[in-house]
Amino acid sequence: MPVNFTGFCKNVFFEEAVSWNSARPVFSDCFCKSALALPSAALLLLFIPYLVYLRSFPSYSVRWTRLFTAKVLVSALLVVAPFMDLLKAASQEASGEEPDAISYVSPSVLVVALIVCLVVQSVEQKRLIGASAMMFFFYMMSLLVSVPVLYTRIIMSSDAGSVLDVYGLTTFSSYLALLLTQLVLTCIYDSGLTPADEADDSPTATGSVGAAGAVPAAERQPVFAECRSSIISRLTFSWLDRSVLNAYRKEIGEADVNRLDPSLRVRTVHGEFVRYFPPLVALSRSERDAAEQQENLSFTHHRVNADTEQLVDSGDSEGDQLHSNDSRDGAGGRHRRKLLPALWKAFGSQLILSWSIMMIHGLLAFANPFLLESLINFSTNGEELWHGILYTFLFFVVAVLSSITFHASFQLSLTCGIKFRSALIASIYRKSLTLTQESRARSTVGEIVNLMTVDSNKIADSIPFFWAMLVSPVQIVIALVMLWAQLGTAVLAGIGIFVVIIPVNGYIMAKAQKLEEKEMKTKDERLKLLNEVLNAMKVIKLYAWEPSFQQKISHVRRTEVGFLGQMSYLFSVVIIMWTVAPFLVMVLTFITYIYSGDDHILTASKAFVSLTLFNILRFPITVLPWTITESVNAYVSIKRIQNFLFEDDIDESSVLKLPSSPDGNSVEIEGASFGWKRTDSEPLLKDVNIQVLKGKLIAIVGKVGCGKSSLLQSVLGETVKFCGSITTRGSVAYVPQEAWIQNLTVRDNILFGRDFDQARYDEALRACQLEKDLQLLTAGDATEIGERGINLSGGQKQRVSLARAVYQDSDIYLLDDPLAAVDSHVGKKLFHEVIGKSGLLRDKTRILVTHGIHWLPHVDEIVVIDNGRISEQGSYEHLLDHDGPFASFLKEFFLHDGERKRASRSRDVSVSIAEIAAAAPEEEEEDEELAAEKARILQRLASCTSSAHEVCAESPAVVATSPSQSPPPHHVRQMSSSVNSHCSDTADRLDSKRPSIVRQTSKISQLTSEKLPSRDEDVDGTRKAAEQSGRLIDEETMESGSVSLKSYVFYIAARGYHLVLMTIMAHLAYTVVNVASSVWLSTWTSDPLFSNASVTGNLNNSAYLRDINDYYLSIYGIFGVGIVVLVGIYAVMGVYSALRASRSIHKSLLTRLFRVPMSFFDTTPTGRIVNRFSKDMEVVDRELPMIINDFLECFMATVSCIVVISYTTPIFLAAVVPLGIIYAGIQVFYLPISRQSRRLDSRSRSPILTNFSESIAGAAVIRAFRQQQRFVGISDYRVDNNSRFYFLKLASNRWLGFRLELIGTAAVVIAALLAVLGRDSLTPGLVGLSVSYALQISDALNWMVRQLTELETNSVAVERLDEYSNLETEAPWTTDSLPPSGWPSRGRVEFCNYATRYRPGLDLVLQGISVSFEPGHKVGIVGRTGAGKSSLTLGLFRLIESTFGHIEVDGVRIDRLGLHSLRSALTILPQEPTVFSGSLRSNLDPFDERTDEELWAALDAAHLSSWARGLSAGLAHECGEGGTNLSVGQRQLVCLARALMRRSRLLVLDEATAAVDLETDSLIMATVRQQFADSTVIIIAHRLATIMDSDRVMVLDSGRVREFAPPRDLLAKQDSYFHFLAKEAGLLPGTSAK
Repeated sequence: MPVNFTGFCKNVFFEEAVSWNSARPVFSDCFCKSALALPSAALLLLFIPYLVYLRSFPSYSVRWTRLFTAKVLVSALLVVAPFMDLLKAASQEASGEEPDAISYVSPSVLVVALIVCLVVQSVEQKRLIGASAMMFFFYMMSLLVSVPVLYTRIIMSSDAGSVLDVYGLTTFSSYLALLLTQLVLTCIYDSGLTPADEADDSPTATGSVGAAGAVPAAERQPVFAECRSSIISRLTFSWLDRSVLNAYRKEIGEADVNRLDPSLRVRTVHGEFVRYFPPLVALSRSERDAAEQQENLSFTHHRVNADTEQLVDSGDSEGDQLHSNDSRDGAGGRHRRKLLPALWKAFGSQLILSWSIMMIHGLLAFANPFLLESLINFSTNGEELWHGILYTFLFFVVAVLSSITFHASFQLSLTCGIKFRSALIASIYRKSLTLTQESRARSTVGEIVNLMTVDSNKIADSIPFFWAMLVSPVQIVIALVMLWAQLGTAVLAGIGIFVVIIPVNGYIMAKAQKLEEKEMKTKDERLKLLNEVLNAMKVIKLYAWEPSFQQKISHVRRTEVGFLGQMSYLFSVVIIMWTVAPFLVMVLTFITYIYSGDDHILTASKAFVSLTLFNILRFPITVLPWTITESVNAYVSIKRIQNFLFEDDIDESSVLKLPSSPDGNSVEIEGASFGWKRTDSEPLLKDVNIQVLKGKLIAIVGKVGCGKSSLLQSVLGETVKFCGSITTRGSVAYVPQEAWIQNLTVRDNILFGRDFDQARYDEALRACQLEKDLQLLTAGDATEIGERGINLSGGQKQRVSLARAVYQDSDIYLLDDPLAAVDSHVGKKLFHEVIGKSGLLRDKTRILVTHGIHWLPHVDEIVVIDNGRISEQGSYEHLLDHDGPFASFLKEFFLHDGERKRASRSRDVSVSIAEIAAAAPEEEEEDEELAAEKARILQRLASCTSSAHEVCAESPAVVATSPSQSPPPHHVRQMSSSVNSHCSDTADRLDSKRPSIVRQTSKISQLTSEKLPSRDEDVDGTRKAAEQSGRLIDEETMESGSVSLKSYVFYIAARGYHLVLMTIMAHLAYTVVNVASSVWLSTWTSDPLFSNASVTGNLNNSAYLRDINDYYLSIYGIFGVGIVVLVGIYAVMGVYSALRASRSIHKSLLTRLFRVPMSFFDTTPTGRIVNRFSKDMEVVDRELPMIINDFLECFMATVSCIVVISYTTPIFLAAVVPLGIIYAGIQVFYLPISRQSRRLDSRSRSPILTNFSESIAGAAVIRAFRQQQRFVGISDYRVDNNSRFYFLKLASNRWLGFRLELIGTAAVVIAALLAVLGRDSLTPGLVGLSVSYALQISDALNWMVRQLTELETNSVAVERLDEYSNLETEAPWTTDSLPPSGWPSRGRVEFCNYATRYRPGLDLVLQGISVSFEPGHKVGIVGRTGAGKSSLTLGLFRLIESTFGHIEVDGVRIDRLGLHSLRSALTILPQEPTVFSGSLRSNLDPFDERTDEELWAALDAAHLSSWARGLSAGLAHECGEGGTNLSVGQRQLVCLARALMRRSRLLVLDEATAAVDLETDSLIMATVRQQFADSTVIIIAHRLATIMDSDRVMVLDSGRVREFAPPRDLLAKQDSYFHFLAKEAGLLPGTSAK
């Protein structure tokens, strides 16, 4: 039937008899001209939206390249042809021929479109778009529609009697040639538009070799080729071919992977994000200020730029106001922009483009039912053969376009997911650097790590599937409309099933969201506990507490898996519903259709077109609930991250930071009050008024807990300012109480991002007394310091921290008692050579918190704090004359000193200093100058206060002298037998409410002695060799090649062999039943009774016909019931076995973690371990079960497709072999890059976590030195480094998917072509069955291989977990050899030729130790750093095992005992106190074995009962993460109470009082002497004064016993090594520390 457009065309537009039902079809002139205008019209419709899209790209001034010039020239020539057609039409009209309207419209539209092309090309050139998809598709479509036009013109010209149109053929052929040329030019990438060089994003601070914390630049690699590839290469992902081939040839490493495209780097992505998320704008601005300040700081004059001063002084910038307001108002008191809208505004345009392309893909799916219907009709209607070939060709075109659009859309979504992930991780990291202490207490390290690893990845992984919520409803509606067209009102019956399912699904999703929130909170709790355990593993092992903490984590894990199980079973219900729903809908619809009308016959066309539509329907209704699930999970994660980002920030405006001035005050505090929490009813510091002149040394003194350290924190802006003002002038350096050390070399820790200056560096080392220490380290200053400084002593860490501050050359130095953790003689040197009036910092402003009263006469001014107020301030002389709080403070000190002395002398078996002095009058345990200084202070105090007599009375050894005369040194020495003049003002100075950072573990390993290489020349080769020799942390291992079979067996065993087999059998049974139902449908529709129109006409209402229908329907219904049952079985069993694996693997991993030796934790970063328990376990918990289920479904579907097609057309098997070979080849090439990219992705994630853990622990130091920008740069670099492997992994999936879909397309084409060629031998039912299954094979094959690859790549997580589940363990906890009851009963210790090393391959740290400690003796162990003191303790507790020899305790060889039998019988008081989150009870008695009375008795003996009874919760008082709710002194007393709970006969004090103040030191030592009077006490000390009253002293040197005798005998021997150490330390008369 002809189609006419009267008035528009003269002739017929389309005539079916000529153009369709003809062996030699031709098209009308109207049709040809309209076809030519169609792509141009589409271009004009898309022109404006596309220009709007291009506006989002930055514009550049770019020179014309040769390629661009050629494109412009060809475009201009292309305009000539349609323009000539216009002239021709005009000339015809002028000659009176009256051309039709199409003759004007078609060329006009084409001319305008080609001009638009020129405009688009020009705009794209300025946007550096070297390959235009818009232009490619325009020229491609123009070329395709021109082919039938050229064909028609050639056919019509060749017809007999027709006139040859030479002009028309010539111009049109020229137009086609130019069109083809332009298409080729468009396919070439214009590389001249892209800048040839891009800035390296490696965050080296200054480009120097020694930049601290600098991340080495990655190997110079080009950017990923995607952004510089032609459009065809991008659409087919051919740009990845080289990487795939490279990975196939060899195992690729980090250096083989290209750099990330600049648009995906954190710097770019985060910049876009903060434009729409105001809470982060101020932080971004502060980063800029820090960067400007960093550039304007010189090494000799560390000053702030005047521009910065203006910015800070104004205080009215939008960002700063917002930041300040955010900090004050709290999280809930104001309107804040939400995170999700901000992310949408930043990256939503790319998602819209992706979804638009996916919508095209979704609509293309509906071309297949039309083509299938046409093909079935072709097999019965006797149409022309070329119709069948055309249908086959259209199947091919639709499949290729569908594949291109799907993968293009997916790639856009995946890159958008990377942007989401990078922006969120960057925001979380930046936020963690600005949290207030109150906010920090609410957000534990484990929770924040969870946000960075689990939540951000969950959001990124879900983004590529959000399109389903937009496209799936459209597909469902269209499918139902088309089904209506096929089956009429019968479709309503099927819709009824959806009406029932959708509300149920909504209820399940709502329930799942609540469970998801609970599960994530439980996961946070688990990771928080894990972090605590990892940070305190040494203490846990020493106390044999592994079972208790393993039980705690396991309990939380059980709760987590419980929530996970509930969610999984709910989701299995969803899977069952949506898997069987299409089949049930189809059955119910067919039943309704057949019985709703007498003339309703289920033909092959209706059945298989409907089946195809139902298969199309299956995908959206299957994907939609899964997408909703992922969306729910992502939304929960977004809310969690949003809540964290809305936490309060430190108010940067609380401190006015001005540039340094040559004179005046450096620090001014006027009428200020400070606290740690905004909600505090009373400030911690009140009415503070201080003015510190430039270049002055100010001392802050006061009682414990009065707020001295809080004052320094307030100067830094770390506290909450309630009122008043605080101003600093110049740059600030900060030395905290607890030294923060990075996992870098010693040099990098000191440089801290500054350029290396040899002279300044050497000066800092010398002044901070580090030169000798460096000589003892393996690689000198190139020695790597472990996490938390595990291979340095407390004093060494503090001196490195001080050297860092000295090297910065700042204007203001805030020193929080840095001399507390060092020996007295070292402290004296540090004071005089660094801090004092003759030190390196003599011209700097210094504020020193100290308990060392002997330093006070040397300071310019003293500030006395009492109960949070400044009670006095002034010079030393003035305060003494005033006889106020300062004098009271001094009196209390000496009273306390006298108590210590009497406690020391009370021991009958002790050796007093007086006795030692009698034996060797020249010996002394304290530096003579310091002792004399204390005596002068006491003399002055006696002359100024009437109460001084009380002090002298409490210290009878002090000889009364005249005010002008100092007592003799030996009298002073009698006064204070063991006074340590360097007590640490740690966190116990603060209010117990103050949040603090988790205490780090103590020194764990000593390094062998080796001379430091000369630092005169910093030669790269020497430096690298030194760094390698001093390396402590091992590189993370990474497997190569395929994932081992052992890993798969490990996971299958965890799921249960029988359960896995039963699940597979259920899947197989479901597939068989499903295929059988389709074959039965083919048989049904091919029944001659229904296909013979005359017969059905006669039997239309007969009972026989209905009986036949009932027969077919009943069997079909039975198949449906079988499908429902089998799907339910495999879904539920799959969930059950997956949960079993989650429990089993985590249990195995956790058990092995507690069983590995301590050396593993020394050499393994915490982030690497946490990565296993967070991301890798997340894969096992969630991703692997889903991947395995999808793989089984796709595998069964693929096999069923091949079986069905081969059943209908056996010749198809001939095509299966070559297709299978191609498939196998693609798989062989793909697997290496997929596997290795996944491994690189996993390995590169650990440094992100390690850097984050370090940064959050040292946030106060980072902020004080204004190093935020550098650390942000390091974090960004590591995220970008991880993203490039993540991007490679995702892109390789697209590379695979496109090629597999091409194989599927080939299968469709072959099946359709065989159906066309064999239409005489195939029934319509078989044709429909064959092609309908062929249409499924593409998706099935693609998803099968993809899921197989995902299975292998995600099995890398199992591989990593399996690796940690098989780590080498330490000795058994228990053995058959049990110690006697009550062992040790006496406490005798004997070392028999004992030797040990830390790890195989290292030198011996103890060599041939043969010595015994008698019962009840107090044995002091001394020696230089690296002598082996701590190693002796580790050997006694078997944290390191004997190389040869053994140790006996009360005659029992400890190497024959189980570790718990040994460790639970001994007691140790470590140097650094460790308290865990949980109640006070659980910290004292983790096994819950003691009564309340026993616990209170221990607390009373530890001098904590009054404090504990004052707590509202008593023993249930929560200690907080890392003991944040307790001061450092309280934490150490809690540790003492633990020791008292055991009361064993063998006690080890491992420098237990080195990091506490004088009062706590006295309490601990007095308690030890009283409570352990009959026990053997081993005292490890680096201060000789600590062990002077010991029964015996053992001097270690290079791992050997140098001397072992009473201290009196050793001091009396002039040639003894102990005498030498005392002399070297300046403890003998007439000597000073060297």
